[in-house]
Amino acid sequence: MAVSFDLTGRSAIVTGANTGIGQALAVALAGAGAAVLGVGRSGMEETASLIEGQGGHFEGFSADLCTIAPVDSIVDAALDAFGSVDILVNNAGIIRRADAIDFTEADWDDVMNVNLKSAFFLSQAVARRMIPQGHGKIINIASMLSFQGGIRPIPRRKAALRASHGFLPASGRRRASMSTQSRRDTSSPTIRRRFERTRNARPTSLRAFQPVDGAIHPNSAARPSFLPPMRRPMYMVPLYRSTAAGWRAEQTQRRVGRIVKRIVSIGECMGELSETGGPGALSMGFAGDTLNTAWYLRRILPDEWAVDYVTAVGTDGLSSRLVAYLDSERIGTRHVQRLSDKTIGLYYIELKQGERSFTYWRSDSAAKRLASDVEMLERALAGASIAYWSGITLAILAPADRQTLIDVLKRFAAQGGKVIFDPNLRPRLWESADAMRDWITRAAGIADLCLPSHEDEASWFGDRDAEATARRYRRAGAKRVAVKNGPGEISLLDLDDALIVVPVQPAVTVVDTTAAGDSFNAGFMAAELAGGTMAQASSAGAALAGRVIGARGALVPQAIEA
Repeated sequence: MAVSFDLTGRSAIVTGANTGIGQALAVALAGAGAAVLGVGRSGMEETASLIEGQGGHFEGFSADLCTIAPVDSIVDAALDAFGSVDILVNNAGIIRRADAIDFTEADWDDVMNVNLKSAFFLSQAVARRMIPQGHGKIINIASMLSFQGGIRPIPRRKAALRASHGFLPASGRRRASMSTQSRRDTSSPTIRRRFERTRNARPTSLRAFQPVDGAIHPNSAARPSFLPPMRRPMYMVPLYRSTAAGWRAEQTQRRVGRIVKRIVSIGECMGELSETGGPGALSMGFAGDTLNTAWYLRRILPDEWAVDYVTAVGTDGLSSRLVAYLDSERIGTRHVQRLSDKTIGLYYIELKQGERSFTYWRSDSAAKRLASDVEMLERALAGASIAYWSGITLAILAPADRQTLIDVLKRFAAQGGKVIFDPNLRPRLWESADAMRDWITRAAGIADLCLPSHEDEASWFGDRDAEATARRYRRAGAKRVAVKNGPGEISLLDLDDALIVVPVQPAVTVVDTTAAGDSFNAGFMAAELAGGTMAQASSAGAALAGRVIGARGALVPQAIEA
């Protein structure tokens, strides 16, 4: 199984690793380079053979999770074998089917102990190891029966799953995070056994276990695209009709009961060095044009909007700090690629009278390869409402990857997604000014909304005024254009080609113009998503940018709180 990330040097515990999805997960993790401790009630010879056959490291641990007695021994075994625990997958689960009137206490205790109690206390034991080491991932796996229930007809197991959501997200805030994903009906051993029992007995039940669109194999359920072990997930819940009608094929993206709309921001995030006081005193944060916009969007938008970031980073400590930072800011990292031979870029920012100058170190930036994997890009955009990117995103890529990214975004737009593009001209990143102009024009041609800055455009495209900038991008194919002009008025063109000029209230104080355009873009998008017109969105974006430039740094929390 091909993977898009590297887990070399990591270790994982997978419960229920003897068969089905647990086995497939263990094999997938090992294929990515992780050492795996498999936990199961029965023999795991097949799992061991599959992992060792591909050169992986597997240790088996026999345990019955109907009791929490083995929990400490499981963790100790992993520590003895690997020295650390980086990933825990709580996959083990059981079901007892009976009418509610006949359900026994023993069956109740077994189901709750395996599906909830043991998962909780194993997570607790692992989290105690993860927190001091500063990283870790705890992943819970549940079937559709988590929502339907095994007790007929009342879905009692639903309470168990929701109870598990209480503890594990809390541990996530302490760097041992939890993910719950269910993508579609999976052909598990339980399903197959049920199918065989009903083959000649109950035609209605038989139809219920024949999924529309076909069941996926456990190996597919374990694909890294569905389960990124070191990244923050989106919660996924499939919808279904009654069992008599069969499983409903359509699936919708939800955050545990609420529909989630999603923005994907694509680009490079770098380590930012800046002076904090006296000469030589530096502080380090993380910033980048598309990350800045994502950060402001996450703080402005309501919770039904998810904001994901698509980039590539290394596997080194600094890259891990960046991913942890994004997680802490509730920016989705499940589509952040980890490349073992690269790291993140750095830049030093110097301020003189509110204006910036930059010194960059980005020759080994992993983000230069963010568009090398077409399937990863398409997975990242699947189900998203908006894709946001910039000319800097385009500039750092090799020409072939530039075209790949444009092609993927073009298909995204054809499927109904909105592409928002900030040209953000940075000539030093391009091989030539002509190349910059050509690629920027191509990128604008697929945009629903283009957000250029007239000052830069005038320098490199020769536009006489903001209206000329707006009309040039409309001719290039952008459906709508909003031209920023520093402290000046904003010029808008929509599909009707009617020019609208929006005045801007001057900022009271200018301390640092870093992220002025990035924050404007966030304010503009958030206002439109809330139902505002382009003119209202422009005013909202300008107001936010005015507060941002009144403080030092790219990311200014007080600008949101004002």
